[in-house]
Amino acid sequence: MYNIQKAVSRLDYAPKLKEIEVTDIKKGLGQFTPKPDKPVSFAALKATLKSAGYVLDAADIAVAGTLEREAGADGTRLRMRLPLRPRAGGATA
Repeated sequence: MYNIQKAVSRLDYAPKLKEIEVTDIKKGLGQFTPKPDKPVSFAALKATLKSAGYVLDAADIAVAGTLEREAGADGTRLRMRLPLRPRAGGATA
């Protein structure tokens, strides 16, 4: 499991190695809080784990704050790209 922590710690948005917690060794579950001033990438996490010999099955991502139409990563806000699916009638959800 140390390899998972080490791999994740190489990401730009990852916290220090000691702040990446492995919560279930048998299932390979872990958790960490990304740095607030860095953009987070699911694709980068998946690729990093793959290069360490692991397969990312799923990731639960929880965020706190206010969702705004235009927000910047200025240390107090988090920028998120959310895919929007078209609703019936052409409007986006």
